[in-house]
Parts: sequence; structure tokens; C-alpha cells
Amino acid sequence: MDELRCWKCRYYEPEYGNQDQGDGCCQGTCHRHAPLAQEPDENERVVNYGYWPVVLSGDFCGDFACNT
Repeated sequence: MDELRCWKCRYYEPEYGNQDQGDGCCQGTCHRHAPLAQEPDENERVVNYGYWPVVLSGDFCGDFACNT
């Protein structure tokens, strides 16, 4: 199962400047699906932006696609 981790997935985008050191703790985003709508803060009525889900490079998911 170690080969199906985010850091080997084509949809994984590490945070700028982060490189996985093999410990699976590098933070990045998953670009498998479209960005998700952000929940409005208490002071906002409308939110005009979305976000990519934040993941760790050692995470596993069923939508894994080999990074070739």
C-alpha cells in the first residue's frame, strides 16, 4: 500500500518549496476534483473563492492515479 500514497499520485501538488523527505509529512493539495467552495466566515455574506483539499504526502485515497 505504500506505493499508493499522495506523493506518487499525479493529482498531488506539494506546497511551494516543500519536498517530501520520505516521512509522509509534506503538506500539499489534491487536484483530483474541482476546488471546493469555502464556508463563509461570520463577517462574510458571500464567498467568491474555493480551495483544493489539503493533504499530507503520506495520505492514501481510492482515487490514486500513478504519476507517470
